[in-house]
Parts: sequence; structure tokens; C-alpha cells
Amino acid sequence: MQNVSAFSNDEKEIVLDSNGDETNTTIDEINAIIDLQNEAFVEENFSSVKEYENQLNSLGVQTVTGSELAKIIGEDQVGGIAKVKGATMKTVYSKYTTGGKTYDVMRVLATPTTSSNLYKTGVTALKSNTSAQAKTFSVLKTIGKTVAGESKAGKAISAYDFIKSVASDISSTTTVTSISSSYTWNTAETCSFVYFKSPSGLWVHSASYTKASCTATVVVPTLKYGANGAKTAHRIATYTSTFTPAYYDSTSKAYAGYKGSTYISQRIKSVNITGVSGKTVKNVVLTCPYNTTMVN
Repeated sequence: MQNVSAFSNDEKEIVLDSNGDETNTTIDEINAIIDLQNEAFVEENFSSVKEYENQLNSLGVQTVTGSELAKIIGEDQVGGIAKVKGATMKTVYSKYTTGGKTYDVMRVLATPTTSSNLYKTGVTALKSNTSAQAKTFSVLKTIGKTVAGESKAGKAISAYDFIKSVASDISSTTTVTSISSSYTWNTAETCSFVYFKSPSGLWVHSASYTKASCTATVVVPTLKYGANGAKTAHRIATYTSTFTPAYYDSTSKAYAGYKGSTYISQRIKSVNITGVSGKTVKNVVLTCPYNTTMVN
């Protein structure tokens, strides 16, 4: 994970707790917990999701309603052209110092719920009768794509990786002759909108960031391998990845946007999931909101 709290010598950021007091927590630490929470969410481990929520609350992350947020940043800045519905909204406050000056910073987070379109799920069945060596026969590949077109690698699982734990006689060069498979996939987005408080007291939106977690449970009831596909094996396995764009949640970049009146955006726009022999499981197009007017 990128160290977004890595500042130059004259920069520092102090996260505030729910009472407005300074803490030793960093934005990196908060984002690391959010990653774990998102991964637990897509894995449907909701008891862990709750535990991570409690950790975040103890570090100063506060859940807010849409009306509460509107009072903070303005009525016209919340849900006006809502693209995201059913998200949980949260705030994180900090003090950012650079060039000898200190600024008030607020992050507005939009996190997924099972009823939100920040969360997407589906099931896909695939079959392949293409013969290939186990090490080159693809079973699963996940890739995140940023708005700027950059690819973020996730999982790349070959038939050998997938089946070797239950088929001791298979090697990386063994020929796999066919696979039947099904994929249950979930994706979840988290959004961070960064605001700086202006001298007039208004909160100015200067940067938007989104990232996504993806899990795929692969069920293979039949994998044939060896001479003429004489041997069979089966397995179920789950794989999870988080896709994070460059400079995710960077305060330095957001500050540059605030001072330069230039909007900063680093967002994941899609997650591509492929299965056996590279066949498409799903290209998940994410909601990818760019400001809080798109969240309700």
C-alpha cells in the first residue's frame, strides 16, 4: 500500500478524534483498516466488518447523515445528482501543515452497504475444453482499471496454483484438458472526498479518490488432467484483492488542488474478472463518483 502520509520535511498531518483533539493516528492507518473492512465486506464476513467499524470510530472516523453533511458543506453539495444510493457517509478531520501554515482538512467518506450500488455481486458459470499446461491454464485473473487508463493487477491464478493442494500428482507442466467452473464475485467501492477549509470558513472540495475491493469464489467441480484427461480433481477457493490508484487519498495532492484551484481525481472505474482460459466472468463497471453531489 502506498504511503500517502509520506510528506516532505516541512509537511505534517495530524488526525483529530471525535472531540477535535489531536491523535497519533495517521491517514495511512485509517485507510489500512478501511481496506481490511472492505475486504471483509466483499467476503461477507460481517462480524469482522463491525469490528473494523468500531476501530475506525475509536480513531475519529464519524458516521454522518446526509442532512448533517449538508449543514457542514452546504445543501447544494450533497445528493444533488445522486449516482450512488444507500452508502454510509463518514467524516475524518485533520490538521495539515505545510510551508509554515496549518490548514483544516475534512475527508468525507462514502462506504458500501449491501443495499448500496457501491456494492455489486453476481454469479457466472464457465467451461473450457482447451488443453494447456497447468501453469499456463488460467483459472482466475482480476485487474482494476483507473479513470486515467492505468491497470492495477489483482489475482492471477493458474490451474496449477488452484488445484495443486488437492492433487498431489499434478505438476506445473501437466496437461489440463478441461475445466467446469462457477464464479461468485462481489465488488465494493470506497470513496474519499477531501476538503480544505477556506479563510471564509467554507469547505472547499479539492480532491476525489475511489478504490475497490473484489472477491471471487471459484468452484471447480471437475478439472480433468493427465493423459487424455484420465484424472479428475475438484476444489473451492476464494481470492480477494484491493485496487488502489496512485496517490490515493493524498493530502499533498489535495492541497495542490486547493491552492491551484485544480480538481484532483484518482479513481478506479472498473474491475475486470476473467476465468478459465481467459473467458470473461464479468467486467464490473463501478459507480466512480467524483463529488458528494453524486452520493445520497
